[in-house]
Amino acid sequence: MIGGERLSSLESMLAGDHVRLHRAFQSIVTRAYGGDYQQLEGEWVTFERALQQHLDAEERTLIPALAQDRPGEARVLLEEHARMRVTVLQMGIDLELHCLRVERVEAFVEALHAHAVREENVFYPWVDRQLGA
Repeated sequence: MIGGERLSSLESMLAGDHVRLHRAFQSIVTRAYGGDYQQLEGEWVTFERALQQHLDAEERTLIPALAQDRPGEARVLLEEHARMRVTVLQMGIDLELHCLRVERVEAFVEALHAHAVREENVFYPWVDRQLGA
């Protein structure tokens, strides 16, 4: 149980976060490449905050339990989270300076996708099994 209540499917909720974050990021990319910097700042702040909240929630409530059972997997997830935070910070600066490179965006999208696949195939099913136990 998390926060005193059992969610019907934590796995679905967390995977849904991935979908929402991906869509928000795609909107940001579209605006950036279209030169629509007026709307971009607000969308970026919203995306960055949502990503941070998602990572924080996993790190505060779920990854510590994973670390007790699968320390190597927990370490990999935490390392990926740290890299994402650094990249998002760097990309935010690039967006403010209007110099975000396509290569950085593509690399981030690939890393974000690989991380989501890892979590959705390994971590989230593990979480649901633990909550069901």
